[in-house]
Amino acid sequence: MGYDLRTALHQYTHDPDPAALAVDPAPVGARVRRGRMVRTATTGTISAAAAVVLVAAAYGLTTLPTTDRTPVAPASPSDSAVQPSATPTPSATTPTSEPGPTTTPLPGDPGAAQVPVFRSGARVSDFPANAPEAAVVAYLTERLGVEPETEAEAACPTSGLPGRILGWPGTGVGVRVRTTDDAGGTVDPYIATWTLMEPSATLGLATEAGLTAGAPRERVLEVYPDATYGEDELSSGGDWWFEATDAGGSILVIGAGENPIYRIESGHGCGE
Repeated sequence: MGYDLRTALHQYTHDPDPAALAVDPAPVGARVRRGRMVRTATTGTISAAAAVVLVAAAYGLTTLPTTDRTPVAPASPSDSAVQPSATPTPSATTPTSEPGPTTTPLPGDPGAAQVPVFRSGARVSDFPANAPEAAVVAYLTERLGVEPETEAEAACPTSGLPGRILGWPGTGVGVRVRTTDDAGGTVDPYIATWTLMEPSATLGLATEAGLTAGAPRERVLEVYPDATYGEDELSSGGDWWFEATDAGGSILVIGAGENPIYRIESGHGCGE
């Protein structure tokens, strides 16, 4: 902020009123004009005012002292005006900005404005169900900071559905891409399933409701109170699953025994 500089006002003395003098200058001036000009030894001819005084004294007249007409020197601005300080002092009421919200940085994309969110119905962030492969893969690659690798040349290796499985190394994120519809007709490649495994949680990646891979088993019902529970009776490791359903579709949570959540997924990559 700047400061207004104000010009100091200086007062000068005024010439005295001639009427205030006790001696009429006309007679004195007449005497001076008649050859009574007074000179001094050192300065030569003196001023008319001084001559008036001397002549008046010579004739026994009395005069009032004259006022010094020398103008008063203007006052320095530093004497009459407050000078601004070199560095303005901020006001105590100056508003301060509050830090904005932060997001979890991702590898290769620190400070990303948007962290991917995984929704029911195989939806990723704001993409709809069955979104085009190219758009979703480009979106995830930009935010995850690594290129995907092809993990399988089929959408479902056990059933042989055409397509592929892609994974982003070191992130725990994967997708199943299908190139046919449920009737077997060829279609443009689309995202049929997403999957989350460890260490996706360390990157801030989770379902829309906040469930992460690697969370304790009891966390499932805290996030999805209405989820249904099931076990794989043929599994020797005590595999279990929870399925949570909402308007967008379903989310499947898979684990084993007392271990944390192994995988979270949504979609129909194997035709289920």
